[in-house]
Amino acid sequence: MLGGRRPGSDGQTSKNEAERAETSGRRRIFERQEQMPSWWHFATSEGTPGHALATGLIVGTILTIINQGDFILAGEPNVIKIILTYLVPYCVATYGAVTAKRAAWRRRDGAAGSEHG
Repeated sequence: MLGGRRPGSDGQTSKNEAERAETSGRRRIFERQEQMPSWWHFATSEGTPGHALATGLIVGTILTIINQGDFILAGEPNVIKIILTYLVPYCVATYGAVTAKRAAWRRRDGAAGSEHG
């Protein structure tokens, strides 16, 4: 005992401990009850749109040159096909990213569930 007082007897330490315990308890409850975010959330967050756009531009440009280059040079481009040539790699990259994020979420959720179970 320091000077006849117990550590934490001033109320401040016990208050901090209580706040930490409450926050920790909320975190555990949140981890258990949290549902997987929507497909749309994964598709529009954490850099997915930017990476998919870069993939669409790079792959789309290469495929457009291969598939439509002669038509473009002849002055007869098929605009619909060119748009689709850019859109398909964008969609594939987005789908791949969402699939990977959902799989990671399931692994994390399964690991969290086994820790609490």
